[in-house]
Amino acid sequence: MRQLILESFWYAPNTDEWLMRLNRLTAVLRGYARRHIKPAEERPRVLIAGSPVIFPNEKLPLLLESAGLALVDTVDSVSAQLEMPVPKLPRFGGVMGILLEMAQSRLPKDASGAWTVNHGLLDGLKRKLDAQRVDGVVYHVLKGQIELDFELTRVEALCERYGVPVFRLETDYQQQDVEQLRIRMEAFAEMLRQQTMEGLRIAL
Repeated sequence: MRQLILESFWYAPNTDEWLMRLNRLTAVLRGYARRHIKPAEERPRVLIAGSPVIFPNEKLPLLLESAGLALVDTVDSVSAQLEMPVPKLPRFGGVMGILLEMAQSRLPKDASGAWTVNHGLLDGLKRKLDAQRVDGVVYHVLKGQIELDFELTRVEALCERYGVPVFRLETDYQQQDVEQLRIRMEAFAEMLRQQTMEGLRIAL
C-alpha cells in the first residue's frame, strides 16, 4: 500500500492536489499512531550499527517499529560522513593540500568495512552510547559485506561494557525474508522489554 501511494505520483494529473491529499493522509496516519502506538520514550530504544540502511530501503526501520521498538540512532559509513564537519581547506598547497586535509579529517572516523580494526565504527558507537540511552543494538550486515562481521566481536565487547545486548541481523534489499526477520526482531524486542522490567524491579 505504501508503494502504491508513492507510485501514484506518476499518475496524478495535478501535483498540487496530490501533495494536498498526501498531507491529509499523513495527518490521519499520525493521529492513528498517537492513539495506537506507544511514544518512543516508552518503547525499548535501539541503535542500528554496521551496514548502512540507505533510503528507500525501509525494511529495517519498519520491522523495528512493528516489533514495538524505537530507532534512536545509526552508526555506519554513511551517517559517519554526514556527521563530520566540512574540513577547513588550506589556503595554499594546491590539490594535494586539499586532499591531505580531507583525508586527515575523515579517514580516522570512517566507519566502512575497509579497515582491519574499524576504529571509526567503534568510536562512533561509543560516542552514541555515551550520549543517550540505548537499550539494544541491531548490528546490520548487508549480504556480501562479510568484512563487517569481523567487527562483531569487538562491537559485542564494547556493548557488554554498557550492558547493552547486540542482535546480529543479515539481510538484503529484498522483501522475501521479512516475516522471518519479524519473528527474530519481535523476540529481541521481548527480551529488551523483559530486561527493562527486571531493571525496574531491582530499582524498586
